[in-house]
Amino acid sequence: EESRTAALLQKMRTGGATQFTIEQALKTMTIEGAKALGMDDQIGSLEVGKQADFLIIQPKGKVHLYPEEKMLSHLIYAVKGNDVKDVYIAGEQVVKDGQVLTMDVVM
Repeated sequence: EESRTAALLQKMRTGGATQFTIEQALKTMTIEGAKALGMDDQIGSLEVGKQADFLIIQPKGKVHLYPEEKMLSHLIYAVKGNDVKDVYIAGEQVVKDGQVLTMDVVM
């Protein structure tokens, strides 16, 4: 949601979609954000030696994520929490098939 809001605000500021592309939005939220924090040597891109925090989305059967050719746009504007299949933090899987692996459930 924050990514979507930030991208929309930037589009308003710059004059629309042609002035602030979806690729620029992704770059702003990843490597440029890491540079702003002075941490681009540790985070912001998937590279050997950097922290690997990422998620995997399952678009099959999700009408709001079609066409798949527009997945980058969907990632910023349409993906919801229940679209996330797997999550990795520092290279370790913490969510698998939508289920948290790192938390004990007490009933």
